[in-house]
Amino acid sequence: MVSPTDKRVDIPIENGFVGMVDRDAFDEWLRARAAGSGAQRQIGSFERLTRDDDGVSVVHYQARERPGDAASVPRSVRARCVIGADGARSAVARQAIAGAERNPCVFAYHEIVRAPPAKPVGYDGSRCDVYYRGSLSPDFYGWVFPHGDTLSIGTGSADKGFSLRAAVGRLRSDSGLQDAQTLRREGAPIPMKPLRRWDNGRDVLLAGDAAGVVAPASGEGIYYAMASGRLAAEAVESALQTGDGRCCGRRGAAS
Repeated sequence: MVSPTDKRVDIPIENGFVGMVDRDAFDEWLRARAAGSGAQRQIGSFERLTRDDDGVSVVHYQARERPGDAASVPRSVRARCVIGADGARSAVARQAIAGAERNPCVFAYHEIVRAPPAKPVGYDGSRCDVYYRGSLSPDFYGWVFPHGDTLSIGTGSADKGFSLRAAVGRLRSDSGLQDAQTLRREGAPIPMKPLRRWDNGRDVLLAGDAAGVVAPASGEGIYYAMASGRLAAEAVESALQTGDGRCCGRRGAAS
């Protein structure tokens, strides 16, 4: 951890570790694992929820052959239960959960770079570096997180006038990583607190960032996404077995 005055303190985790994943590979592994368990994969962009004459939810989406394709075809599917896991500012949440659109967020930006063969002075590929410095973020923090052969270098802020890209450029220079090969650049909102409700009491519930479940001090969300995803699946299973959509809300509240 690096303070605003550049004091550096190592905080070891005894008998534990901080797990880091490359989302580009990890997310696809999760999708393939779901397909291996019987899920039918569909590539597309969510548009809206409606209900048919029987009151069953209908998910409308733009289907694509491959991720990133410009061409799409409108499709829909009936669903007895819907799990919204579409990130902070979830479109599913905004349509189905009252007040979801008001949840505050920080915007985060990072650059994935290849770990350099010649390590800069002070670099440790087994350590997560967190910077609290106004030039990197006026209200959040900057980071250098190792992912094996790659690194995530980023920052975040709720200040819309603050240049996150410029701040990441400064952080790369300060940490000696300015010449590392940039593989991709990404940005996304991070919710600052959980939603008051994660379900509509009937047939829609949320998981992960869509529900606002992240670590409040760090914005870390992978663990909470995995845990809440499991809880959501268990709640849907109960609802399907009993026919009682209220199981979704009770399961989340009980956990």
